[in-house]
Amino acid sequence: MNSDAADRTIADFWAGLRRHLASDAKRTGDELAPSFRPDKEKTDARQKAAFLNELLDGEVYLPLKDGTLRFLETYDALVQIEEILLHGHYDFRTDLTQPFVIDGGANFGLATYQIKRRHPDAEIWAYEPNPAAADVLRENAERLGWTGVKIEEAALGGERGEVSFNVHPGMPMGSSRFPRLRDKGFDTEAITVPQHAVTDIVADRIVAFLKLDVEGNEYEIFDVLDGKLMNVQNIFIEVHFGGGISSDHLSRPLSVLERNDFEYMVARADGVTPLQPLMGKNGVRGKDSSVNVWARQRTLK
Repeated sequence: MNSDAADRTIADFWAGLRRHLASDAKRTGDELAPSFRPDKEKTDARQKAAFLNELLDGEVYLPLKDGTLRFLETYDALVQIEEILLHGHYDFRTDLTQPFVIDGGANFGLATYQIKRRHPDAEIWAYEPNPAAADVLRENAERLGWTGVKIEEAALGGERGEVSFNVHPGMPMGSSRFPRLRDKGFDTEAITVPQHAVTDIVADRIVAFLKLDVEGNEYEIFDVLDGKLMNVQNIFIEVHFGGGISSDHLSRPLSVLERNDFEYMVARADGVTPLQPLMGKNGVRGKDSSVNVWARQRTLK
């Protein structure tokens, strides 16, 4: 990447991010952005992560308009900032004044933050099985004074019980029931965590938004939701491939959506889906990738 392109990457990222930040952080970024010199040898994402790290002076606190959120790792925070704040992946429409939301894979709470900004009276059940991330999530909920937010330090899956979970300290958002990062050479720790059954939650509630970024557990969840989605209005799923996930076929969740009368859209996931799928030596999907799926009940206007 040439220097001009790298400069544009940072300029575009800052233009999007500053709209969401507190005033002091905006002033700091306005001074930093013109003088920041990206490393053109790095990927776009790593350049933006370096800029974010410098903007925050190496700290792990994100000063947003409605309060400060602590996070665990800068690159993880960057990915979620782009997906949730800049691209609005979890924005949804509902006529409910107090929408009920299931946040599967809540991490440090940025999705909960954004949903609360758009729907202040929302009731959110946030599931996060990584103990370190769950601690930060609870801390952020207390600091921002969120009401109507129930935090469960548990996985979300097809059956209630206990499951093995692979924690990756260096990339918390990649922690998973599956050895996705371990098989790529990353250090992981296998722990046992409780798992809650998604069918217990959706049975008697109108769910305005079901968000699933659960690192491979989405297949199990959708298998058990077939025929039980009549109370769910809007859905986001990040569908993962490879990395020890068995029977990882996009047709599995999509066929459930079709049988349950949902319209849907599928799009590449930035940073993980191959840019040139037909040129890859490891197949069209690559070794370890994902796609995003948005779905909405056809009966909703």
